[in-house]
Parts: sequence; structure tokens; C-alpha cells
Amino acid sequence: MPDLKTALTVALTQPAKAAKELIETTKKDFESAKGKPFSTGVVVTVFNYVRDHPGCTSMEVNKILNAKGYPESSVSSVISKLIQRGFVNRDEGGRLNTTKLEYKPDRRHFKNRVAKPVTKPRAKPVFKKTPPALLPVPETVVYTKPSLIDTISIREAKELYIELKKIFDKE
Repeated sequence: MPDLKTALTVALTQPAKAAKELIETTKKDFESAKGKPFSTGVVVTVFNYVRDHPGCTSMEVNKILNAKGYPESSVSSVISKLIQRGFVNRDEGGRLNTTKLEYKPDRRHFKNRVAKPVTKPRAKPVFKKTPPALLPVPETVVYTKPSLIDTISIREAKELYIELKKIFDKE
């Protein structure tokens, strides 16, 4: 596929022919890539490198992939994860070999991606509304002169006298 500058200059000078040619080359590139796994992830890149270069050490993998732009810490971490998960093994000399032909992620390690079972919300209890109990009505007390005189103290009688005098003296 031509670079962008060349494609643009050709497209500007010969628009119809260049457009058809660009479409044809894009279709050919797309059809040739069909069926091939396409992934740019660090894990797949490390696995593919170890698979294509059996017997390499982790330092060699770090140097090569670091030159391609992958961070050393990520590459070494991925190598240890691949060893833990059984995709790669290390022999006595520290050489790496793959145990599988293709990297397929193990789904049990994706805990957050597993759909949780849907639970039905619990029904809220429905309380029957009952009216509050009625308070008993206090009995009306009827004061008579003898009952009032028998139950009142001298101090209360004096205060009552002063209050009554205030009420009736105003008139």
C-alpha cells in the first residue's frame, strides 16, 4: 500500500483512476489479512515472540520488544503471568518455550467480565394502616362550692381570691 503523501498526490492529479486503484489495493490488503488474528496487545505480542523464537530468555524478549516500543516492566510482567497461567514454561537454563500454539485467554481470570446472575429485588413488606387507638376522653369534673372548699389549700385560696378580685374590679 502506498504511503499517504503519494496516494494524495496521485488522487489530486488523477482523481477517478487513483480512487479506483486505492480501493482495489485496500480490498486486496483486507482480503489477505482475513483469517489472521489481529491484535496489538502486549500479551499476544509476547506470546507470539516466545512461540516464534523457542529457547529465548526473558532478557532477550525484553530487549527486542523494548526496541519495538513496549515497556520493559510490562513485558516482564506479562512473561511471569504467562508462566503462571501455563501458556509458557521455563526450563532449567531459564529458556522460554510455549506450551500452546495460539494464545487464547483463559476466561476464569476475567472476574470482572463475567456476568453476575440477576437477582430479583425483594418485595417490600406492605403494612396495613390501622387508625391509631383513640385516647380515652377525660371525665369532666364539676366543681361545687363544698368540694372546692374542701380540696383547696389556704395559699391556693389566697391566689384565687387575688385573681378573682382583679377580674371583677375591672368592671
